[in-house]
Amino acid sequence: MTMLLELNDLGIRCYQDGQCLHQSPGIAIVESQLLFGEEALAQCRWHPLNTYSQFWSQLNTEPLQLNHPQVRHHADLAFLHLQHIEAQLPQAFADQPVIFSLPAATPRDSLGLLLGISQQCGLKPLGLVDQGLAAVLTRAQGGHCWHIDMRLHDTLITELRIADQQLQYLSADSLADTGWLSLQSHLLKLFSDWFIQQTRFNPRHGADTEQALFDSLPEWLRQCQNPLADTLTCELGQHRIQIETRQVLDAVHAFMRPLQQRVDALTGSRLFLGDHLSEWASLLLTDVPVTTPLPASAVADNLSHIRRELTEHPEGVRLIRQLPCETANVSAAAITPAVASATHLLHQHRAYPLQGHFSLCASGKLQAGIQPQCLLSLQQGKFQSEQPLLLGGQPYDPSMPLLAGDQLQLGDLSLTLIRVED
Repeated sequence: MTMLLELNDLGIRCYQDGQCLHQSPGIAIVESQLLFGEEALAQCRWHPLNTYSQFWSQLNTEPLQLNHPQVRHHADLAFLHLQHIEAQLPQAFADQPVIFSLPAATPRDSLGLLLGISQQCGLKPLGLVDQGLAAVLTRAQGGHCWHIDMRLHDTLITELRIADQQLQYLSADSLADTGWLSLQSHLLKLFSDWFIQQTRFNPRHGADTEQALFDSLPEWLRQCQNPLADTLTCELGQHRIQIETRQVLDAVHAFMRPLQQRVDALTGSRLFLGDHLSEWASLLLTDVPVTTPLPASAVADNLSHIRRELTEHPEGVRLIRQLPCETANVSAAAITPAVASATHLLHQHRAYPLQGHFSLCASGKLQAGIQPQCLLSLQQGKFQSEQPLLLGGQPYDPSMPLLAGDQLQLGDLSLTLIRVED
């Protein structure tokens, strides 16, 4: 069974038979004992000078200033990381056919190193495919589209198009310093300043409290996604501070402004958000246009299509920049499932995109933005309300699919989910 390795360093994923066998961030701590993935992430603020997080994005053999028998350069770290991943799997890499999903803009020298490393691990590389192309292959419907996803240190925007019944990679642009680790490093300093201002306690004076602060950031950011939360309470040991949620959001938006500007420039285009970005889009961006969020398994879901193309072109390992697109000549209506996904919320004869930000006020009006003390809020296809909420007659759960024709019930108020075709 063919294995798939998705090389986004925010989480290197290993798939087989559609199942994610393991996910591991591309982070390593190089000391007498080597640590990789989640273990390294959990200790990275204890060992900042010995932490490495660019060995996948800068895969090369340039010497590192290290005195370690196993690590000379980034390529060694990539090899050891793959070995670490293999140790977490139910079967070894030996003789396993593998397809790599990675940016088509990866330098040729890095691609050569990757093939050599994979063979050292016992894998049998079948091909390399652009990650944006692989993710949207069965979802593209014509013309141009863009795939956007976050990595550790940057955000990658890939331009694709359908031509001659092929989905083709056109170009990719990397927005430096807009990655998840970049944001966490920025917020680490910011939250430290807030602790100092309110308590005179500096979490960064001790490695244990700095690591605790770093580990707490994702959960604090999730709390900021709650439109009904005006204040964020942060605790580290015996120290507690309160920050206005708006302060945190403003800081995040300012840091992510380069990404917002690029997204704004693409408004009106077909945008696909990789799951790393879509999970946090409502937090990172001040205004999110209508987009298609992709599941974590997007690339793995298309593996059979990719594998078939490799079988038809058995001229050896190659970088795939285009693939037959089965939806190229099919209308949107023809590919709509029997029960179509909803795209908009209908209220008082007006349709509101589910991927927007709206608040239902006590007056009964649905207003743009997230308003305090609203009856119902909508952010990126997720509803929140302090009152009982029903969807299709069932208690609402954010994981429930939003289908055209479903009724959203809030007390005596009923709203209809609809689908608006392009």
